[in-house]
Amino acid sequence: YFLGNYAVAIGDMCAGVSAGNSSTGHFYAFSNFSFSDTEGELENVWGAGFQIIDRTTRAIRGGKALLANGTIASDGDKATLNSYLGQCYALKALANYYLVNLFALPYSDANKSSLGLPIVKDEPVEVLKNVQRSTVEETYAQIVSDLTASETAFTAAGDAAESSAYYLGVMGLKALQARVYMSLGKYAAAEAAAKA
Repeated sequence: YFLGNYAVAIGDMCAGVSAGNSSTGHFYAFSNFSFSDTEGELENVWGAGFQIIDRTTRAIRGGKALLANGTIASDGDKATLNSYLGQCYALKALANYYLVNLFALPYSDANKSSLGLPIVKDEPVEVLKNVQRSTVEETYAQIVSDLTASETAFTAAGDAAESSAYYLGVMGLKALQARVYMSLGKYAAAEAAAKA
């Protein structure tokens, strides 16, 4: 419901790159540009995206607690945990980036004070708690903060940092940084991340 298909395909369907299927109804309203804010695909992307944000926030909190209380003692285990923390921060930034691009206006001087996403920093959102949307600028500030935290964790992981094509490791982080900095208009930072 997120990057397996929906969040990636919505833009293609609306742009006419792909076509929805009228026999199943799957993305059909998007292909005809006749969708509403109650479409199931949008609800699924929102729900799946916030599950990623919630679960990575919980994993980060738990991982930091393990490091702080000494439960993880060996250098090898600390490096592995830092690799996982790097992945979690990167996934959290990725989910926020896709969601802000689907459910808010593009980042610009004119739009940065418009409504963005509810911000989830260090603590997961409590069940049934009423949350407030931040601005687009605040949402991007959280994304950049998570990208920076991811890079710090991957650096602490050293050789244990994930390098598999199946996980969001250092290379994937750099690609995401390039996209985020392009969206922010920080072209030198985007170019540096892309070259890295």
